[in-house]
Amino acid sequence: MDNQKILVFDSSILLGMYEYSHDVVKNILEKLEEVEDQIWIPHQTYKEFKKNIEKKKMKEQAISQYGKAVENLKNILKKKENNLGVQIKDYKKRCFPEIRDFEDLIKENFEKNNFLIENYEKVLKVHFQENKELHKTDPINLLLDKLSDKGQVGKDYSITELFLIYEEAEKRYTYKLPPGYMDDKRYNTKNGKESPDKFGDYLIWKQMIKKSLEDEKSILFITNDQKEDWLEGKELRKDLIEEFREHTNSQEINRLSFEELINDELNIRLDPLLKLELFSQDYIDKSEIESEIEMFLSDNRDIRDYLNKQIRGEEFEIEEVELVKLIDLSLSDAVCLEKADEYIVYKLLGDSKLFCRINDFYEVEIDVEFEIMLTYELLKEDYVEEFSLDLQEINYEEVNFGNIKEKEYKDICPICKIREGEHYHYDTGGYVCDNCSTSLICCTHCGRFFDEDSPELFGVTCKDCLEYLD
Repeated sequence: MDNQKILVFDSSILLGMYEYSHDVVKNILEKLEEVEDQIWIPHQTYKEFKKNIEKKKMKEQAISQYGKAVENLKNILKKKENNLGVQIKDYKKRCFPEIRDFEDLIKENFEKNNFLIENYEKVLKVHFQENKELHKTDPINLLLDKLSDKGQVGKDYSITELFLIYEEAEKRYTYKLPPGYMDDKRYNTKNGKESPDKFGDYLIWKQMIKKSLEDEKSILFITNDQKEDWLEGKELRKDLIEEFREHTNSQEINRLSFEELINDELNIRLDPLLKLELFSQDYIDKSEIESEIEMFLSDNRDIRDYLNKQIRGEEFEIEEVELVKLIDLSLSDAVCLEKADEYIVYKLLGDSKLFCRINDFYEVEIDVEFEIMLTYELLKEDYVEEFSLDLQEINYEEVNFGNIKEKEYKDICPICKIREGEHYHYDTGGYVCDNCSTSLICCTHCGRFFDEDSPELFGVTCKDCLEYLD
């Protein structure tokens, strides 16, 4: 690593290390000791770290995580067993062929899986003891204290200084000037913070500029923050780089993810499975997960049954429910539940609005919460891009008839009467969906769509346009 650069960590990187296994933490801390003199921690980062290790009991969680792993695995298996049991019971009522033989095979396999979990519990006990010994001394916290004693933590601002910085940050946030505005509730209604917590990123930014100017050194900022007020794609925003140069006599600032620090700067070689454990957020594609959830819910009879129960007693009978889309999908950070030689299992919690169409002409939005299990498999040295997704639990909000509103007919495709009409005018009025438009003929002048045998159409020109052209 270039010894002319200052290594700056944000608090999420340091707190995240409590989730790693015994061997990983030891390896990383040994490497950080080699570059210890280059590490510098902004006061805001130090303050957030200290606050969170007490509030979230990070040390206790780190010690107990292996104990919870087996309990989680047993719960997952029990849920699957119960879900399958309910489905098989339904099939038995309908006299599905060979269903009893299938039921016996399922029970046999669940017994085998329980046996495997019990064996895995024995393996984890060894790791649990190693983890307990490591975190008794809390080496991550000790490293921060050591850096503070050596003067490698930024000084706290005075009340007067804080007031001026808060005032400056507030003005910047009004115009969405980075960094930090995505912590403001105006632009992040779900996860935004109140004053003064929303100014944390800006305080870190100010101290990094001051430190670089005083030491006349460039900065490597280690963060996994993905928000737009820091990054463009995976790189630090150009306007932030220019501002930094302007206030530090042309010093440089570069952003590194924790994975890049370990691989490129500290040269710690990690096996693929361990990389997947440490850097899960880099491999989990929200758009793919959203697509998988939509596919799952589209084929799920529970939605129709649920809505029927909610509006029972009203003058309204549900014949068909179509899931149109998910809105504002939010996912928690991935938590590693299980790790083996060839795969890794994550748990995520998600919430979203479920936009449904009922009986073609009504629509409703339902708040949903769900638990997701993601399984990634490894093939030799490479990651397999495909993953399997299992929705363990779905909870719906309470819906009543008042939530359901009539859909205006003109907005539904007049041909299929199911999908949303999007771009194309139809000679009978309304909008035609993309799918149905392929069977129609478009007038090349006005852009309206007609049936092939429409008396209003002459070739590829409609009657109105012919009269206009004449």
